[in-house]
Amino acid sequence: MIKEDIYLRTLDAIHDEIVNTTTNSTRTTAPMMMMNDTNIKDVIRGLSVAFTNQITGESKVTPTLPVQDTVSARLISSLISLLQAYRPYCNEDESNNIQQQQQNNTTRLLLKMGQSIAVQSLNMLSKFISWVDLSLVLNDVILSYLWDCLHSAGIGGDDVGQEEEADGNTKLSIAASKCFNELLSRGMEGCGRKIDLLVRLNLFQELLACQEQDGGLTTEGRKRRGVDLKTVDATHIEAVIAVAELVNLAGIELLSEWDDNFLSCSSSNMDQVLLSTVSLLDQMMKSFFLCLSYDDIDVSGAVVPLALRLTVTMGKELDKCKAADNNQDDSNNIQFLSSLPFSAFNHLPRLLSTIYIQMRYPADFEFDFEEDEDAEEELYRAELRKFYRRVVSLYPDLCLSFLGNTLSSLSTPLSTTPTSDMEASLRLLYHHCEGIRPPPGTKTILRNETFRSLLVALHSSDVSHHSHREVLMLYYDVATRYSSLLKDHPQLMPSLLDSMSGVRGLQHPHPKVRSRSCYLLLKLVKDMGQNMRPYVETAVGGIQSLISNPTAFPIQPDDTLYLFETIGLLLGKTGLSVPDQRRYLTAVMTPHVQSINNVLQSPNLRRDPDEYGTILSSSVAALAYLSKGFTRQTPPEIQEVLFETVKICLAVLQSLPEHEAVRNKCMVLLQRMIQCLKEGVLPSMPSFLALLIEHCNAEDVLDVSQLLNQLCAKFGPIAVPALDAAALPFFAKMPFSGNHNFQQ
Repeated sequence: MIKEDIYLRTLDAIHDEIVNTTTNSTRTTAPMMMMNDTNIKDVIRGLSVAFTNQITGESKVTPTLPVQDTVSARLISSLISLLQAYRPYCNEDESNNIQQQQQNNTTRLLLKMGQSIAVQSLNMLSKFISWVDLSLVLNDVILSYLWDCLHSAGIGGDDVGQEEEADGNTKLSIAASKCFNELLSRGMEGCGRKIDLLVRLNLFQELLACQEQDGGLTTEGRKRRGVDLKTVDATHIEAVIAVAELVNLAGIELLSEWDDNFLSCSSSNMDQVLLSTVSLLDQMMKSFFLCLSYDDIDVSGAVVPLALRLTVTMGKELDKCKAADNNQDDSNNIQFLSSLPFSAFNHLPRLLSTIYIQMRYPADFEFDFEEDEDAEEELYRAELRKFYRRVVSLYPDLCLSFLGNTLSSLSTPLSTTPTSDMEASLRLLYHHCEGIRPPPGTKTILRNETFRSLLVALHSSDVSHHSHREVLMLYYDVATRYSSLLKDHPQLMPSLLDSMSGVRGLQHPHPKVRSRSCYLLLKLVKDMGQNMRPYVETAVGGIQSLISNPTAFPIQPDDTLYLFETIGLLLGKTGLSVPDQRRYLTAVMTPHVQSINNVLQSPNLRRDPDEYGTILSSSVAALAYLSKGFTRQTPPEIQEVLFETVKICLAVLQSLPEHEAVRNKCMVLLQRMIQCLKEGVLPSMPSFLALLIEHCNAEDVLDVSQLLNQLCAKFGPIAVPALDAAALPFFAKMPFSGNHNFQQ
């Protein structure tokens, strides 16, 4: 066995050397190496070395001996001989020979080596298939061996999971799938050659024949022959994945041939090639649906590219409808497409149903996307959503009908609907607008009364009382994305705001829900504008009580900024009278400013400047975000209140001028106050600039320069007194001055 192993390893090394030509080459040497490697392969294939005509630039090779006498023929023959000789080792069941293995380790080693040689032989064959003459492989003997190996995959189950090493037969099955993949990946010139190849391989029919058996095991407990695409764990998962990848590649190649050469054909004029192609397409779709609906994301995900490729064919079918002057609406298109010998559209209803089923997460899914397995589940579903968006762009009416049927089929009340069903349905609803044309899809789809009625029904339900956090967050996402609807249905707002600001939102036990609710509430308030006027007092009071009691429902600093900005927008953008604005703003700012003063008076401030600097910088940032609700035409009464933020900000900067975050947030606030207070901010600027320039470093000197630029651009000559004392110290700090002294 050792010499066979050495032989296979040598072949592998030679193959890598003459195929992977640019691995160890530079840009200048790569073309020469590629030419040399091509010449070597030509010799192995029995072709004359390529000679380039210096006049025409044409390169031509010719056979020097019959294909069956070439080196490549002998190599293929040797690999098949090794496979025949060592294939029986893969049929040995180690579990039945445990006692023998314990008594004789040599026997166990020989068994492993025999299996390895058989698998290596087939893997090596797959590498040569990509460039040797196809006639050496496309014969009954070799194809029979390939199918026999592919059908021999071992059984799956709890004891043979994907994480465990596959047995010998399963490895052979995977290697056989690679061989078929290489055959289908070959470049072929000429119309219908890939069709001829698929007919010769009988690929889909071979796979489908295995699915006609009942279950994955015989009554005696033996595995049935073939890769079972119906019963989970009836076949080792790695072999099923390999077959799914094969179906994906074969399907894409077949659809490409169909689109390029046969899509324009009609059912009334079908020759033998067209009949064969249509038959292959029908078989392909059956195999595709078996893989797509398989209860494993690696298997199902392997054919998602084929699902996306089907949308390309659907698009070309629609183009054909346009060419036939038949593209008036979906009903006319459906009638026209039904007359085609094959139409991808005819499979769309089943596709949508299968995609929806696969979009549902397992019942025990944790929704912890930082975990690798959960992240893979989410990536898989992101690809499914991409398919849905493409289909919506092609057939919006049909997809809207499917969406309506899906939502109406949910068990009621929605508060008790299974999480997987509710989450998947809300996902379809949320992403539906992304496929709508013309953009923006959100505005376009909200003109559709059917879609609006779905949203109204959702808001009128008890979905906000669902127990799972993901359903709550997704519902709030949907409500915010389609918030324009709420302007026409104000009666829906109170229950939504109550949910988002109460124990099912801002006060939810889970931090992720609280965080998401902070952001979405801000987005909702921005979108609704003056429509939020009736809810200002309740909303501001609720948010303020939440901010003032951080121990009850801890909120991250960044999320707190969202809440302060929300309050600012509620006060400044909803049409409140100036006295009401002043009253609410004072009520919000007073406790916040007092909390900053308490920190400034703490005896531990200088002992732990890092911790207290972080607290103070966050507090100053909150004031800056609060001011975002006020425009450049801020009334004097409001300016008077906002000026208090300048005073407390200066006190913070004077306490910890060396803290970078404090300096940064103070500059953010000043930039906001320049907009709100106008010239009223200038008297305070010399004190700010002196500290900022003195303590700035290489990281924030540009921020200081931006502040100076803003003052100059906003006020012009009026800013001179405020900037006069700062100019020379600032230039001394600049890197190009030659005398800078950054505080590192």
